Amino acid sequence: MDGANRDDLERLRPTGNATPVELFLSFADTSVTDVPDPYYTRDFDGALDLIEAASRGLIAQLQTASATSPNER
Repeated sequence: MDGANRDDLERLRPTGNATPVELFLSFADTSVTDVPDPYYTRDFDGALDLIEAASRGLIAQLQTASATSPNER
């Protein structure tokens, strides 16, 4: 998903819903915001590295959130 896809989803979000749509790489420790399309760049390993980094970041965030007591959420 890239910024244009995110913007499209934001427009479809129901009125009153405050949960933001996040780009996957926002969970990675990188300045890159979009996973480059490896079919165009031919850099499948680089795309996989970004996806794995974002996956680790998302898992860490979910683990932190699940460790929080329900009253703190």
